[in-house]
Amino acid sequence: MQGTDVFVNTIAYGDYADFRFLAKVANNVSGVCIKAGRVSDMFDALNATAKLLSGSIAPPLEVTLSHEYDYQVFLSHSAGKLNGSNTTLKVCGMKPEDDAIIYKYRKITRDEYTQLGDVPEAQTSEAVLAFAKANLSEGNLNTAKYALASTFDATLAEKHGRALTNGQVAAMTFDLEAALFQPGILKEHEILDHVRVNKRTSLLQLAGLLGQNRHKFLVNLSALKENYRRRGVKRVEGVRDETGTLVKPWLKTELVEKNEWVRVSSFDINRNTATMNMLFARKVRLVETSTGKAIPEVAGVKLDDLSIFNNYTLVSDGELNIPILHVKFSSQDLYDQLKKEDALVEGPEPFDPEGEYALRLEKLPLVPPFEGGAKFDGVFEDLAEVKTLISILSAHLKEESADFTPEQVEELKKHYLSKSLFLSFPTTTEYTDLTEALNAGSVDVRVSYKIDIGNREILNLGKLMSGNKFLDRMYVTKLDGTEMDKPAFDATLDGKATFEFKKLSARTKVTKADEFMKRIFDDFLGLAKNGSVRAILERVGAETLVDELEAWRAGKSSKSAFVTAMTEAKYQLESYSDQLFEEKISPLVFYIGSTGLLPDEIDAKAQTAEALATKYPNLAFSKDEQEGMYFEVGGAILGVFSKKEYFSV
Repeated sequence: MQGTDVFVNTIAYGDYADFRFLAKVANNVSGVCIKAGRVSDMFDALNATAKLLSGSIAPPLEVTLSHEYDYQVFLSHSAGKLNGSNTTLKVCGMKPEDDAIIYKYRKITRDEYTQLGDVPEAQTSEAVLAFAKANLSEGNLNTAKYALASTFDATLAEKHGRALTNGQVAAMTFDLEAALFQPGILKEHEILDHVRVNKRTSLLQLAGLLGQNRHKFLVNLSALKENYRRRGVKRVEGVRDETGTLVKPWLKTELVEKNEWVRVSSFDINRNTATMNMLFARKVRLVETSTGKAIPEVAGVKLDDLSIFNNYTLVSDGELNIPILHVKFSSQDLYDQLKKEDALVEGPEPFDPEGEYALRLEKLPLVPPFEGGAKFDGVFEDLAEVKTLISILSAHLKEESADFTPEQVEELKKHYLSKSLFLSFPTTTEYTDLTEALNAGSVDVRVSYKIDIGNREILNLGKLMSGNKFLDRMYVTKLDGTEMDKPAFDATLDGKATFEFKKLSARTKVTKADEFMKRIFDDFLGLAKNGSVRAILERVGAETLVDELEAWRAGKSSKSAFVTAMTEAKYQLESYSDQLFEEKISPLVFYIGSTGLLPDEIDAKAQTAEALATKYPNLAFSKDEQEGMYFEVGGAILGVFSKKEYFSV
């Protein structure tokens, strides 16, 4: 209908309406998009349109865009209408008495700007607000946010600077419309004469510096706990019986040294969210809960190097959880460097190695300006191949250990110890009923962003199945000649295993993710030698497994040698994957989740799941993913979608 004598008004009813799509339709076809939270809002919008249609309507207005301009916006205060375009605008659905104003925009270079002379800068003007609103409707999220920031309206910029999800973009649109159609509202806003920018070193850079020098400072754990804001559901050790009573583990840990000052083990960025964790490792001894008797060894395995790991979420979904970090420095060079970086170190001067210092994290920007390109060609395919092979090896090693016998592994499990000697007590939630906890206010709900990478056939890595599940889906597994009902790779190590292609039923829909995984599984199982496994292992420096796999298939390798080779290869694959995320993806995920902006290097419009599915029908979307926002970057697809998360109050 675009360009015809028609206008289309749209109504985004409720929080789960696809507001971005409906706003784009209204903008493109000379209409208005209404965000309706109640049924009465919806009927008001329908009545307004009905009255307009039953009255006198002005002829369509056509506004051409001459070559000296790049963009234009039509604005009518009385009609509550705003439409923007980089081509000719056709405006319909106006009353003859409605006001009308056209704003035209031209891109200029930095040099042209400096040569303008005494042209007044009217930043907090209707023209700039209209430009922001029009670009938001067209899906140009970055452009809209930069325009909003350049209005110098600190109230709007700080409130909506990180808007990413449907609901947040709708709220930003609503406030921009209020500023345009009810200009008196601007008198209540904080208007500056500049763009507010925090030029101190960023928290991300500070964490990197502290991580590299973690042996040069200690953190006051008691003060950290006092300042800490929990972002997840608190869990307690134990399990609940049939009556809901909490049954504690029969073992517990005791700290070897009860120091208030502890060393940070690492700062870790999450792969899919703008979340940074601060990890502490502390030496413990294992003791019986009832008697307090220490357990120095289990099944001949010494427990003299046992540790527990405490994770504190420093940043969660782009929000700071620890405003102040109290530290002691054992090295003046780290103290001097932090001072030089303007990291807000408060404490005794001159430097005192016994003094307590405060790092004022709440006054630092979360991320620095984005640097480097955003090149993702081949990255997803690389990660997906590595993940598929890891899933095969993990399934083989589920109950196996290169160091311990099966009997030792079983005894370690009884003592809550993994084959890697990590402690893992069973845990459960403090509450027994989530609904009751929500009603009582001990648990609340927040929205978190998840950011994924995929390609035009597989939306993200989550579409790849676990090793055993895919084995059962696509293959017939026989152990010593007998078909396994529930095939599992770890069980195949205890006999002569053979594999065949499964005859799939007509109801089985083979996806692109299936086809991707099958190529690697076929090669690993020896059903189709296509070189996939060798190529992946050589890429990560784990060629030893290639020869060991051939020997195992031919019956020329022992179980222990095969398990050892798989264990080493799995470690190398995981290290390679971690490095790829750390270098290519995690900084971008943290940047997007913290700022709500795509870096300028990514020139891509926001797309809905529906629009993306129309272009690439092989993509499959979960319920959460259907509400997402997607960006095409070369051959890769970046997805940003929200999830409901519970947290303890």
